[in-house]
Amino acid sequence: MEISTATGGSTSTLIDTKLGEKYGDGDTVGSTIFIIRDAGGLGAAPEAEVSYITDYVSSTNTFSVSPSYSAAVGAGDRFGIAKNIIDIETMKEITNDALQAFGTIQLTDTSITTVTDQTEYSLPVLLKHRIDSVQISTNSTTGNREFNDIGGWYQINSAAGSVGMLVFNESLPAGETLKIFYSAEHPKLNAMTDVIAEVISSELACKLIVDRAYQYQIRRTNGTDPFLLQTSNKAMQDVMEARNRFSQPKHKRPKYLTPYNFRDTDFEDDD
Repeated sequence: MEISTATGGSTSTLIDTKLGEKYGDGDTVGSTIFIIRDAGGLGAAPEAEVSYITDYVSSTNTFSVSPSYSAAVGAGDRFGIAKNIIDIETMKEITNDALQAFGTIQLTDTSITTVTDQTEYSLPVLLKHRIDSVQISTNSTTGNREFNDIGGWYQINSAAGSVGMLVFNESLPAGETLKIFYSAEHPKLNAMTDVIAEVISSELACKLIVDRAYQYQIRRTNGTDPFLLQTSNKAMQDVMEARNRFSQPKHKRPKYLTPYNFRDTDFEDDD
C-alpha cells in the first residue's frame, strides 16, 4: 500500500497535489483506496472507509472513487492505495479463512433469561461449540449488573441446524440473565466495518491474514516466483512467533461449584 495525505476532495473524489507526475491518466484504476485517518484525529468519517478508484486525472491529481464516502475527504486526511493484486472481495474471504483457521476463541452469549421451575434451556443455533463456563446475574440493575459463576450444568449437543440444550441439575432463580462463555470459530466478516474480535491481538490477526494471502498468491502463480516463496516463508515464521507471544485470555469453569442461593449463603472459615 502506498500512503500519502490528501490536499482536498469530496465524497466522490480525493485530491493529492503532492503526487505531481507520479501517475498518468487512468493509472491505479481498479485499485482500492482507504481513508486511514481523519485529519482531525477524532475518528470522524470518512476514517476507516474504503472505496475503488474509477478514474485518475493527472493534471489535477484527482482520484474519482465509487462508492462515495459518507463524508468529504479533507486536507490532511491520510489515505492508502492498495494495488489490485488481490481484489478486496477475495481478501475478505482470505481474512475469514485465516481467522477461522486460527482456531476457536472465547465468545459470550447473554440471550437466555431464567424461568421459574425450568432446568432446560434451548441454546442459540450458533452456540454449537463447547461451553466453557456459565454465570448468573445477581443484580439486574442496568449499569450495575453483577455475575457469579455457577456449576451443576451440562450441555446437550444436537444435529446440524438444530438447537442444543443447556441443562441444570436444579431450577435457578427466575428472571436472571445467564452469561455463557463458549469457544467457537471467529464470526465471519462481511462488511469493511465488521470488527475482528479483540481477544486476538491486532498484530497476530494481521500476520495470520498476510500469511494466508501469500499462500493464495503462491497457488495462483504455481509457485514460480522465488521471492514470493521466500517472503511467504517469512510470513509463516512471523505467525508462529506471534502465536507464542500473544495468548488468549479465557474465562474458565470454576473449580468449586457456587450454590445457586449464593445471596443467602453463609460461608464459614475452614478449620
